[in-house]
Amino acid sequence: MPMRRTTLILIISLVVVIAAGVGLYVTGYISLPTSNTNTTNTANIPLVNTSTNTATVTNTSLPSEVKGDTTLTGKLTIGGVALTISSMQYTTSHADVTASATSRLVMVYTDPIPVASVASVVDGMVAGMKVTYKGGEAEVRRYKVASDVVKNDRGYFLFEVPKTAGALTLVYGSDLNVQRVDVPAPK
Repeated sequence: MPMRRTTLILIISLVVVIAAGVGLYVTGYISLPTSNTNTTNTANIPLVNTSTNTATVTNTSLPSEVKGDTTLTGKLTIGGVALTISSMQYTTSHADVTASATSRLVMVYTDPIPVASVASVVDGMVAGMKVTYKGGEAEVRRYKVASDVVKNDRGYFLFEVPKTAGALTLVYGSDLNVQRVDVPAPK
């Protein structure tokens, strides 16, 4: 029984893709991971060696405590883990995020949590974090969950809000499970 043309085209396409993959591997454009692969930690987060599932800490202290310029108290439970809100700060830029001319950034800082709880908080963030203000709301632009492994570190939630926003309310969750923490207006 002769091969159908579509089958022949499929086989030829498969051979071409395999040959291209082998060619890229041989020339060094792609490489396969090995069990001895090391990763550089630039985010002060404990690294996990997946071949043995043990944590390797590459930095255990920051030179000074990370915190905002205004004390803020509150608690949010995310992913079953209690996060303590410790401070906040209004700013115009953070890392590679810059506020537009008509807005400002607000950073709400959280205390570090046990390293074993970090994944639960990250997974719980799908429920949504936002700030509300008179006339609108803003979704979280960036966040960091800090573990207690790195001394002086803090987690944060970063939002961009209009300069005219006034007082804010940090809101996590929805419907019956909504949690709120009041954030003061800038001075």
